[in-house]
Order: sequence, then C-alpha cells, then structure tokens
Amino acid sequence: MALAAFALNMSYGYFVKSRSKRELANLFGTYGPPELVDEMVKDPDRYSMQAAMQMADAVRGIIKDHLARGLPEIGIGIGLNTGTMCVGDMGSNIRRSYTVIVDAVNLGSRLEGLSKIYGVDIIVNETTRRLAPDYVWQELDRVRVKGKAQAVSIFWPVAFKQLQDADLANELKTWAFFLTAYRAQQWDQAGVFLINLMRMNAKKHLYQLYEERVASMRFLPFDPGWDGATNFETK
Repeated sequence: MALAAFALNMSYGYFVKSRSKRELANLFGTYGPPELVDEMVKDPDRYSMQAAMQMADAVRGIIKDHLARGLPEIGIGIGLNTGTMCVGDMGSNIRRSYTVIVDAVNLGSRLEGLSKIYGVDIIVNETTRRLAPDYVWQELDRVRVKGKAQAVSIFWPVAFKQLQDADLANELKTWAFFLTAYRAQQWDQAGVFLINLMRMNAKKHLYQLYEERVASMRFLPFDPGWDGATNFETK
C-alpha cells in the first residue's frame, strides 16, 4: 500500500507539473519567440517578477559604454504600483491580448511618467516598498497625480541593504530630516539640510530639484492647508 501511495503521488506530481508546463507554453507561445518559451518551460521557477532592478542595471551599463564611445546617453523610467487588478488573456477569438487593467495599472503608469522629473530610473508606491524589504529606499516625495484626489508617497530603490555603507546611511538620514523640514514649511532649516546633501552628492538631480523648489517657496506665506504634496496635472 505504501508503494502504491508513493507511485500515485509521484504520478500525480508529474501530471500536474507537465500540465503546468503545457499551459505555460500555450499561453506565452502566441506572445513571444518560441525559443524563449522553450527556455521558460524547461525551468519556470527561474523566472521571477522582481525585473526592474536588473533592467535599470543593464541600462546603466549601456550608458557607461555610450559615454566611453562618445555616444549620447539613454534613459529608462519604470513605475511600479502594487494593488488589485485584472490580469490575463483578454479579448475575443478575433482579437486578444495578454494584459492588465483596472485603476492600479493607471497609477503605475503615472509613476513611470514621474521618473524623469525626479531623475531616477524606478519609482514605486508605498505598498510596493513594503513588499520589498531587502532594499534601501529613498522617499522622493508625496504626489497627487492626474485623476487622483489622494496623495501617495513615492520611493526609489537605492541599493540592496547588504550594500549600504555608512556614507549612504548618513545621506538618507539627512534627507529624512530635510523632508520633515520641507513639509513643515521650515525653509531656512530645509535649506541647511540641502546644502549638506549637495556636499554629499552634488550631481544628484533630486537634490537640485528640491533646491529650486525651496528657492521658489521660501518667500511664500505659511500655508496651514498645505499637505506637503506635489500636484501633477499631466500624465
């Protein structure tokens, strides 16, 4: 009986695994090259989602190569939002597409559009940040994007936690102090923190962006109704 149960269990496992591979091949076979689908079927567990960081790293490598050869730089912008959505093969027998829909997708698209404004290659929302604890995150801003009444906090993955050094930790700590002063409309104090940040990383576009903001806002009267968020009316 034990041998029979073992054989049945192994047969069932093989059947389920084979069926999963067939379903994977049938699903993606119409959307990608057959060679890629064959590789995915061989070992489906190798293919994760967590891909944004690898894409950004690859582009940084291309940028270095371009600079060395005197070619123009290229850029990449990735927006990641975590939420409930509808994902799958949608359409009819006449026309179909493997896609995602619902509002959470729209916010991800809005975040992607903000990447060039903040000078980073990846922007995520708070929910995504919480689901990726292995990274060191820098909060970029609180934003209210087009079509959204509620402001959301946005973040940039700076590095893996194991790669964080004392200089980076000090920079992020100073940045947190700056954001607190900025959102409290304490412009003089915010300016002091910005000076220190520029000394640490003068080429960082994010600090240059906020330097311009503080310079334009320091002469405005205190606004008790301001929530510290930046409003964006375009996509």
